[in-house]
Order: sequence, then C-alpha cells, then structure tokens
Amino acid sequence: MTGVRHRAERPRRGLAALPVGALLAVGFVGTLGGAGTLAYWNDTSTVQGGTVTAGSLDVKVDGQQGNPSSYTWKALQMTNMAPGERVAASIPISNAGTTPFTYAVTGAATGVPASGVASMLPQVTVKAYVGATASARATTYPRNETCSGGTEALTVVLDETTEPVVPSGAVLAPGESTTLCVTLELAQAAPNDVQGATMTPTFVVTAAQS
Repeated sequence: MTGVRHRAERPRRGLAALPVGALLAVGFVGTLGGAGTLAYWNDTSTVQGGTVTAGSLDVKVDGQQGNPSSYTWKALQMTNMAPGERVAASIPISNAGTTPFTYAVTGAATGVPASGVASMLPQVTVKAYVGATASARATTYPRNETCSGGTEALTVVLDETTEPVVPSGAVLAPGESTTLCVTLELAQAAPNDVQGATMTPTFVVTAAQS
C-alpha cells in the first residue's frame, strides 16, 4: 500500500504569526504617526532704544539773537565825523547752542548823500579784527579810536554789495565766544561835498556746523 503523505499546514502569515515584540513595535510607530506636528518652545524679548534728542546751533551777538530782527550796534557810531577821524567798537560773538560751529561775517552799507549829490560810502575804510577790543570812547578832536589785540581780518570799502569781512574758518565750541572789533575811518582826503552825508553799515554773522 502506497503511503499517503499529508502536507503539514503552513502557519498563516499575518499579525497572528508575528512575535509579541513585533506587535508592540508596530503599535508604537502608529502612535507617532498620528500625533501631528510637535511644537518647540519659543520666547521673545523687546529692546527699546533710548531717546535721541536733536541739538541746537545758535549764534548770538552781544548776547542777542539778531534774528529775525536785527540788533542795533549802537557803539559803532560817530556824529560829526571829520576827515581822518576813526570810530571803533567791539562786540562779542558767542555759541549759545550745543553744536560747534564755524562763523563768517559779511558786510554791506547804505548811505544818504549830502544834498543828494555826494556819497560818503567810498570815503570810509572799514577794518575788522577778530579777538580784539575797542579803545575807550574818544571825546576830543581828532577822535581816533582803535582796536587792540586780536588779528586783523580784512580791510574793505563797503557799499550796497555784500562783501566778506571775516572769512569762515574759526571754530567756536558750545559756550565759547570771541570778539569782533570794527573801525570806520573817514578818509583824510574826503571832499567837501560829503559834508552832512551819512553811512550805516550792516554786518551779518553766519554760523555753520563744523
């Protein structure tokens, strides 16, 4: 009798055939997949800067602004000036702001001719000195007032055209000051027809950040 061989059943594949350890591993992976995106800790800090304050640029003459209204330099005047006489006056220029600046001075002049004919302007020589002081007011003829010390900046004859009187260059720090001394001298050879004429000089001090 021929023997009949029976095939042994092979174990079915599937979860039942997996070892216990494998089942646990599968379950762990599934849990990670369904958890969604993980969040990381975060934090912020705000830094606020300090207050920045703008400074100021402020030039004063004789302690006055001279802007927008002009300052009248009363010391720079002489009545009944005769040929060869000279008037002198000095005035402080100061830095009243918080910013260092350089300054320059320009000048011009207007005049009223004598009897509407002769102008006094061409007969008056203007000299400017930086850091100088005017002499005392002269009271006897011939009156010849002067500027002493300092440095002579320029000699010029002024008319209605603006001219440089003190070139720019000197620096004034906040709180510092200097003096501007000016002389006006009527020419010795001034003609007779300027008698009674008048002259009014105007000076402009301009400060610029250095």
